[in-house]
Amino acid sequence: MIRQDPLPVQIIVRIFCARYTGLYGCEKCAERKETMNENAGDKKQILCFGDSNTWGLVPGSEPFERYPQSIRWTGVLQEKYPEITVLEEGLCGRTTVFEDALRPGRNGKEALPVILESHMPIYAAVLMLGTNDCKSLYANNEYTIGRGIELVLDELQKYVIPERILLVSPILLGSDVWMPHKDPEFDQRSVEVCRKLKYVYSDIARKRKTIFWQRMNMLRQASRTMNIWMRKDTDFLPMRSTVN
Repeated sequence: MIRQDPLPVQIIVRIFCARYTGLYGCEKCAERKETMNENAGDKKQILCFGDSNTWGLVPGSEPFERYPQSIRWTGVLQEKYPEITVLEEGLCGRTTVFEDALRPGRNGKEALPVILESHMPIYAAVLMLGTNDCKSLYANNEYTIGRGIELVLDELQKYVIPERILLVSPILLGSDVWMPHKDPEFDQRSVEVCRKLKYVYSDIARKRKTIFWQRMNMLRQASRTMNIWMRKDTDFLPMRSTVN
């Protein structure tokens, strides 16, 4: 997959509220400061399940090159919050449910159960898939891809409650991504299908009561602060992005 932005730390991840004190002036954060300190040794695991945007692919690299951990958004998240354990599970070419005849093992739904069982218990998860589903090979529309992400959510929710799942719509494909010098596995139709995914994903998140975040496209800043607001108990205060 060709990334349109060479800098992989692209999104502000507002997942949960309120284990860390002082963020956004949250009073509940301050109230839980003592409790947080008491449980500082109890690391909670956050699973980041996705494709090359999670793996950290350097755009246009052949063979594939990976950004160092200090630059990948998952690595930034881990460094910023050492109290948690970030589980990096990104794979180039991964889809929601579709088999790639050219590269075996890309079906996310099939891979997920083993990953979930091997890492359990998992406290929360970030799910970001769908871009590769737009490739011309699969001839999908946005609704078919939406069904695929729901099947992935079915597996994920066997281990993580909906309120602790952040569903992220994919980064938008560039208008010329299908050109031979970029990624001809996509075509012009892929670009249009990808643009519609945010609306489908938003509806799915609303229906399933997960958190939704719209991935910003073409961002050019070196990094964006990723804030995780976690509560000690099982309730979350999700923040949902608007779809525009």
